[in-house]
Amino acid sequence: MLGAIALQGLAAAVLVHVAWCDMRWRRIANRDVLLLAALGAVAAVLEASPFGLSLGQALLGMALALLALLPFYLLRWMGAGDVKLAAAMGMWLGAVHAGEAWVISVLLAVAWGLGLRWARPGTAQLAVPRAGPHMPPLRQVPYGMALSLAAVAVWWLRR
Repeated sequence: MLGAIALQGLAAAVLVHVAWCDMRWRRIANRDVLLLAALGAVAAVLEASPFGLSLGQALLGMALALLALLPFYLLRWMGAGDVKLAAAMGMWLGAVHAGEAWVISVLLAVAWGLGLRWARPGTAQLAVPRAGPHMPPLRQVPYGMALSLAAVAVWWLRR
């Protein structure tokens, strides 16, 4: 029991760090994503997953989250870090709960974008095409932050 709490607490701390970094720098470090995925695998193996996932279910959640968000990366609507973060979260949430987190994250991102639009009319953009070596920020909405908050919400509210 104590090991499960420690693993889940560490994963929550990683998600908070990811949200902060994404808000501040619009970057999600690979080491954070790898740590989150590794913790999810360890939790599944040790039967300490919050939803009682087996390793197979955790890997399925990771694969489905990756496949679901990959088209958005290919369309340049989100960064690769967001897709990798969703996959790592799939290790913790499984396929069903990762889908719930995705829906919540979309609602959070839309609310954030509308807030930006309201605060600074004409400047908020959800996606900007890449152009030249000095490209503008790909997006104004830190989607990794929305994903992290949604994961924590599903994690603690759905147990």
